[in-house]
Amino acid sequence: MPDDDNRVDAVAAQIRLDDARGQFQRRERELLAELEAARARIAALEGSTFWRFTAPLRAVAHRVKHLLHAPTVPPGAPAAPIALPRTLAAHGATRHRVLLIDAEPLTPDQDAGSLRATRLIEVMRAMGCEVAFACEQERSALDELLAVRGGELDIVILSRHAVAARHLEEVRRRAPRALVVFDTVDLHFVRERRRAELDPAAFLGEGAEAIYREEVACVRASDVTWAVSEREREIVLREVPEARVMVLATIHVPVAPVKPFAARAGLLLVGGFRHTPNVDAALHFARAIAPRLRRRLPGVATYIVGSGAPAALASLAVEGLEVVGQVPDMAPWLERCRVSVSPLRYGAGIKGKVGEALAHGLPVVATSVSVEGMGLADGSEVLVADDPDAFAAAVERLYADEALWARLSRAGIEHVARHFSPEAAAHALAPLLELAAARR
Repeated sequence: MPDDDNRVDAVAAQIRLDDARGQFQRRERELLAELEAARARIAALEGSTFWRFTAPLRAVAHRVKHLLHAPTVPPGAPAAPIALPRTLAAHGATRHRVLLIDAEPLTPDQDAGSLRATRLIEVMRAMGCEVAFACEQERSALDELLAVRGGELDIVILSRHAVAARHLEEVRRRAPRALVVFDTVDLHFVRERRRAELDPAAFLGEGAEAIYREEVACVRASDVTWAVSEREREIVLREVPEARVMVLATIHVPVAPVKPFAARAGLLLVGGFRHTPNVDAALHFARAIAPRLRRRLPGVATYIVGSGAPAALASLAVEGLEVVGQVPDMAPWLERCRVSVSPLRYGAGIKGKVGEALAHGLPVVATSVSVEGMGLADGSEVLVADDPDAFAAAVERLYADEALWARLSRAGIEHVARHFSPEAAAHALAPLLELAAARR
């Protein structure tokens, strides 16, 4: 076990170094982009007349006018459109025009946040809304859309605190009649405070408090705040009692039929590894849980699957632990493996990896933080364990007990259908659409 610890420690140190270097480079690119944008605005203002200033907007109008009407779906979205009961689809009679703004293009095949946003767009369109998506990476298109069509928007959704902080003022100015929604996605300050507790480096604690201040400011400046769980809604209201906070959870589509117990093998650890809690979870699994599983379940492989894996993560691979990395489609892995494991030590919000596994009938062994806010009960829909010995014991038990596996598989699908399905999301969205309609 000392050899395992040394190997994992070396990988963790390399990942921290690479992460720090990447953060510096990303910030440098952001500052350069902001500088160039400022220079461009100054140049435009210095040489403008009314006609010259408005001509470019007229020129681009025909290029952007389709954005609020286009039926396109981000890459990786479900092939078939989401169908809703007629009573839910009826909310779309008002034809709300909605703009969702995020930092980057949606990649629903790579991260849970993108998958949630993609399915949100699908559900809102199924409810009759006209939904456009824009991102900061395509800043010129975003600026043009707000300039040309901002006055027509009924709802603007700002995804995550950093995006909201940068665009709230502009959205208020260019979309004056729109209902502004701050989508927390998860409460970042909660996640970062928990991270700081595990790694008491001073800058982590300071960063968490800076995020807290920004998230609270975004809540105060928005008309509506979305939390992903009732638990996080309560946290927001504790900080800003006067806020209007609604819950919009992750969205998962239950899958049937489910491949049977005997036709499956192996353990599945899923994560988008640009997200630091997932990197920490993989390291924790390799250091503290995998050695115990090698003794309890000899010959059973664990597959680490997900996008954005740091190059150093591949060094975790040993006999029985395979670092697969990004795959074009998660469904085959959710169907071939017998147990999903989620050993997160910190995080916030709803974990898409858990929801997707349950939706596919794949039972999950998870830490408490992995399932918080989902209404899941240990022994009823999932198995929960935080101590490495208890976690490994739960995996062994579930891997060998077909009756338990079948019961959790059925219960997981039923729980997703009740609380995290497209229909559940439509019910959650209905009050927002009614609020927007009342503002017209």
